[in-house]
Amino acid sequence: MLLAAISVLVIVASADPADGSTQAMEQALRGALGRDVQVAVRSASEAASDETLVATANKEHAALLVVVAWSEKPRRATLRVVKPAEGRWTDREIRFDSADVATERGRTVGFALASMVPEDALAPPDRPSAPAPSTTLPAPTGTASTPPREAAAPPYVPAPNPLALEASALAVAAPVGYGGGLGGVFAVRVPLGGAFALRGAMSVRGGEVAPAQATSRVLVGGAGVAWQPWLDARRRWALGVRFDALVLHHDLGHLSVDDPEVAHLSRFLPGFDAALEGGYRFADRAAFVAAAGTEVALGTTDVIVREHKVASLEPIRVLAELGLRVSF
Repeated sequence: MLLAAISVLVIVASADPADGSTQAMEQALRGALGRDVQVAVRSASEAASDETLVATANKEHAALLVVVAWSEKPRRATLRVVKPAEGRWTDREIRFDSADVATERGRTVGFALASMVPEDALAPPDRPSAPAPSTTLPAPTGTASTPPREAAAPPYVPAPNPLALEASALAVAAPVGYGGGLGGVFAVRVPLGGAFALRGAMSVRGGEVAPAQATSRVLVGGAGVAWQPWLDARRRWALGVRFDALVLHHDLGHLSVDDPEVAHLSRFLPGFDAALEGGYRFADRAAFVAAAGTEVALGTTDVIVREHKVASLEPIRVLAELGLRVSF
């Protein structure tokens, strides 16, 4: 009985079967080459010689043999490609960031392998063949083959911005006067499509108004639009801007030696903010985020003690945020 003719035989060395990289690689390779191309993936020891690997490919009537070896220090994948009938090896190396997850590394290698397959290797040798052996991995879904040329792996195209929750530390300062303080902010983002998202936020901060011997507390509610596209192919770094309409509640608490209780004065003001945002995704659904910008209250609040103005809560302040974003 004749064995099936395999178009591409992939031998994987030094891979962790549980990390998902091999399955992601095979799915990407099959999807890129199309359902008419016979692809087989095998595991082998790193110690196997080139002659042994070529003999394995000839035994399975493979038109092209690819050997994939993974390394962690530095994190990289080494690809060795040969036509068994010719015996001439071609080497290529792909390096990864330390934060790249196993499935992303597997997809990148799969696309890179597809780009390295020449057109004449996609047609099986001219010999009788039986149906290709089944594998435990999902059936291929792609329909197109790649051109016969060396090319970089196609970039991973990110999905639109997902629903996300944020929690950040907050610092606000008034260059002139008072109104700043330290606190925190909690925000939620709802995707609009592409890089745009609706943003809602609540924050609180506290500070001092020394001339009035008073404490300041500012509650802020906001709603607006954020634009934050991912700048690199694997969505590691992000940069964008946001604009929010605000409602600010200023509360001052004053305690003097002749008052038995703290006297509170408060007022509401409308306002807006604009900020430059950045982020670094360290996991599939989590990222460090930071923002810097300006908060503007549409009005100035004077602080008066015993009929004397002693300070002002100025309308223009600068803000900085640092925190964590989790996507769903």
